[in-house]
Amino acid sequence: MSTEFDQALGEIRTYAKNQFEGALPTASRTPTPTPPPTAPAADRETAKQKQAEEAKAQGTLASAFAQLGDVDRTEQKAKGYVDVVALMHTTATTAAQVCLSIGALMSTAPSGSVTDDVVNARIHALSGVLTALAQLSPASLWADPPAQSGDSSK
Repeated sequence: MSTEFDQALGEIRTYAKNQFEGALPTASRTPTPTPPPTAPAADRETAKQKQAEEAKAQGTLASAFAQLGDVDRTEQKAKGYVDVVALMHTTATTAAQVCLSIGALMSTAPSGSVTDDVVNARIHALSGVLTALAQLSPASLWADPPAQSGDSSK
């Protein structure tokens, strides 16, 4: 499934990966030591610049790593949503088939016949299936979803 959402996540992942790879050599090198105050001003300035580059690269690494984690969490949530929708669809389809079976059983045996007990037992069993299906998707799942952090609409 390739949607604009998936494409956006892919672009974020690529950007974060590129940022990570670009910053890694600088961030992983041996830290530049601070020269003593008696060192020439040019050496102190060079060291200061290298230390600033290293700090910036370490920040970039942390940011890129956080973005990659965010993309993975977002993809897992989206996959979970798709899985829940598929389960709900399957549950609804199965429930509809069970109801059709109950209806067919109700119309097969004439009232008062010997088969009434058999039909009633089957209907009872199928109603148990419907109860089990209803427990897979209780009414509380259909309520408004909880507000997400930063969601000002609630």
